[in-house]
Amino acid sequence: MCALDLISESAFTPNNISEGSTPEVVPSHPNLSLITSRQASESAWIFFTSDPVTFKPLVMKVLRPYSDIRYNLSDVAERQRCQLEAFQQNRIFTPEVYIGLARLHNQPSEEDHILIGDTIQPPTLAGLEQGTDYALIMERLPDDRRLDQLLKGDERAVQDFLYTLTSHIASLHTYRTPSLPKEESAYWGGYSKLQCKLEENLAFLALVLVKENSSSVKASIERLTAGLREIFTEERFTYHLDYA
Repeated sequence: MCALDLISESAFTPNNISEGSTPEVVPSHPNLSLITSRQASESAWIFFTSDPVTFKPLVMKVLRPYSDIRYNLSDVAERQRCQLEAFQQNRIFTPEVYIGLARLHNQPSEEDHILIGDTIQPPTLAGLEQGTDYALIMERLPDDRRLDQLLKGDERAVQDFLYTLTSHIASLHTYRTPSLPKEESAYWGGYSKLQCKLEENLAFLALVLVKENSSSVKASIERLTAGLREIFTEERFTYHLDYA
């Protein structure tokens, strides 16, 4: 769906927008776009569309009223917050892909088109209309830049790609992620918080395991779960923290 443009030096962070600035509403997309294909997960709909005037391919993500042990999207206000956070964070990693948010005017999951308002660029929470869902508007990348296609290359090409990807992510965290105060860093990076997050992810993995029919996959997940719990102990965490 999206890929990193490792050549570009541009990046978007919330700090780039002053608190008093007025979001720009970009009326570049007609209100009605036909849906050419769609994908669904438990938490979101992904609609593949195109601009009916320019024929520019677009992707629109709409969150579903879903909740599990990690997320609660049952409330419209929470879905708005998640869409806004997704836009802000992903603009750091892929600034050329994420365009903005647009008010949703229909139920595209039940129709052959998606009806949206003008795209807000960049969006802010204060600029969103209360009680209504918003679609996250994205550029559609060429098929040859999709992750599943890139991973089909030979082993050397995949290793080179993964090295470039991890190096870029490390650089973003080093140079473009705002540092937290010491107290907040200790909280978010402390053992108890990380242990809680690990257990949440393992519990989610257990839900996947229930639906999995392959005995080999089940065995692999069970070994992974046991191994992570064995490795991630407070004693080991403290040891590595002291010698970091």
